Formats: sequence, C-alpha cells, structure tokens
Amino acid sequence: MTELTRAYDTTGTNNNLHAIDSLPAPSEATVSADRIYDAYQGLILARDEMHSKTETTIAMRNILERERAAKIASGEITGRNETERKAAERQILYALIEQLDSAEYAERAARCTYDIAQFDVEMVKQLLRLQEIETYNNANQF
Repeated sequence: MTELTRAYDTTGTNNNLHAIDSLPAPSEATVSADRIYDAYQGLILARDEMHSKTETTIAMRNILERERAAKIASGEITGRNETERKAAERQILYALIEQLDSAEYAERAARCTYDIAQFDVEMVKQLLRLQEIETYNNANQF
C-alpha cells in the first residue's frame, strides 16, 4: 500500500486529516501513473469505508427502533406525557443511543474522507490537463 492509500485508510481516528499531508505541492505538475493509481485507489477505499459506515448506522437505527418498540410493548417505557416517555426511553435505551451516536460520527468522518479523496482525484485530473497543455506548448514552439 502506498503512502497516499494509507492516508485514506479510515480505520483509525482522524485519518482523513492525514490525506492533506500527502497531497503534492502545486508546483509538481508532472503526474506519474503511480500518482494516478494512488488517487483512484484512495477514492475506492474511501467509498468502500463510507458504504460500510453507512450500513452500520442503518443497522444501529433499526436495532434501536426494534428495541424501542419492544420496550413500549412490554410496558417498560411509560409516562404520563411525551416528555416523560422520552426521558424513560433515553434512560432505558442509553447504551443503544450512544452506539448509534458513535456510528453516526464514524459515518460523517468517512464521508469527509471520501470528499477529500474526490478532491484528490479532481486535482490529479487538473494536473494531467496542465501536463498535457505544457507538452502541447513545448511541441509547438519554434
């Protein structure tokens, strides 16, 4: 795995911020095949991670909703009004609500990493275009 694809590995905390450090300086207009591969590989990894985190969030929401319905049906969540019922629900389902919050945070972080990977691919495209223009201009000089 290259340095750039490691930058998009979102298995750790705040790895999406490290992707910025691996981007080339604007003066490095020459784009190699490895650089192109790394940009697209980073995009693939980031997209896969975002999909995984989104699926986890959806599953956590479903679990929470099933538990909420079961607790209401069993009479564990009660209250005279909506506010009391919500308070009882939060107290009883606290652990699941916290897990859902964590899953939602991970999903947002994965989305940020994916956005950065998209910017990287777009930058590579623009650098390739500059390289193409420079090559054309050099070939047409007298």
